[in-house]
Amino acid sequence: MPTTQKERLLEIIGTEFEISRGRALPLGATVERGGVNFAVVSEHATSVTLVIYRAGDCDPIAEFPLDLRRNRTGNIWHVFVGGIDPGIEYGYRMDRFPNAEPHFDLFDPSRVLLDPYARGTSRAAEASNGGGVPRRSVIVDSSFDWQQDQPLDTSLANSVIYELHVGAFTRNPNSGVCSPGTFAGVAEKIPYLLDLGVTSARRTSPLSQHQLRDLP
Repeated sequence: MPTTQKERLLEIIGTEFEISRGRALPLGATVERGGVNFAVVSEHATSVTLVIYRAGDCDPIAEFPLDLRRNRTGNIWHVFVGGIDPGIEYGYRMDRFPNAEPHFDLFDPSRVLLDPYARGTSRAAEASNGGGVPRRSVIVDSSFDWQQDQPLDTSLANSVIYELHVGAFTRNPNSGVCSPGTFAGVAEKIPYLLDLGVTSARRTSPLSQHQLRDLP
């Protein structure tokens, strides 16, 4: 017996379901205590709607239009949805009205867009009705148990920083690692970096900002 949209929604939300203003940072879908904070950048959109899907479904189970004043800070649209968990799929509808340059600002609210800041995406699949289920953004719990690990607290005056590109650093076969061109490959080279006297490594990538992390 087919389930209604309301029944599908009740399957994925908890008793703490609520919609609140949320916050602008961090961007993407961030799992927090009691729910998920959503934040996405759009400078030119005049309306943004958060669309929620049950994993694998073609049709959304809920859509939450964001308020231009309450749910926007600068160019960042944001909302907190309480009572939902990781694994839920989502996307955004965006529109611009009036749109003086429709051939330049290509807004189509009939399309559900991927979140460019998403930490995960679903796989496109074939639906039972013969149509395709498009790829969606997925809520991912990216928390990590550091098990009481502590930073080295090396002073800047005593730091030796080695700047490297993750892919290029171990891509050549002469690096002698089992996982060339990956973070795992860099981890294999930590003894070598320590022998050089390096205390910190600065990761560079054309897709992300510089990040400084202490070596273990």
